Amino acid sequence: MIVDSHTQNPSLVGIFTGLGVDDFPSDPRRFCVAAFLTGSAGEGTIELRSIRLATGEQVYRQQGRISFRDQTDVVSLVFRIHKIRFPAPGFYLFQLLIDGQLVPRPSAGSAFIDYKGRHESPASIFNQTARSPDAGLDQSHR
Repeated sequence: MIVDSHTQNPSLVGIFTGLGVDDFPSDPRRFCVAAFLTGSAGEGTIELRSIRLATGEQVYRQQGRISFRDQTDVVSLVFRIHKIRFPAPGFYLFQLLIDGQLVPRPSAGSAFIDYKGRHESPASIFNQTARSPDAGLDQSHR
């Protein structure tokens, strides 16, 4: 993500909805998942999880802390994923939960994972500007 120095508005770079890998299970992959959240107040635990849709198997999970000043606060998040492995081709759902409660869509997304050359297309990823003390999760307020 690039942040405009004058307006402080973020621009997303390298967005994708599909990923090509050489083999399954895949080697560890690195990318970011981001979201802009509002409509909540206080602090809580935020979790990103990825589920293989064909089986319901959870293939990735990462947690951090989130803080909203009030219900109008817009919090931008980025989860830096360093070692996700995809066990098989198919669709993988990425979900956000706050204190164990699923964040309503459109805050969830999916990606199609397949062999390289068979499917590669752009997807949704956001970033943010401030680093939280929780490894792999950044958070900022607008």
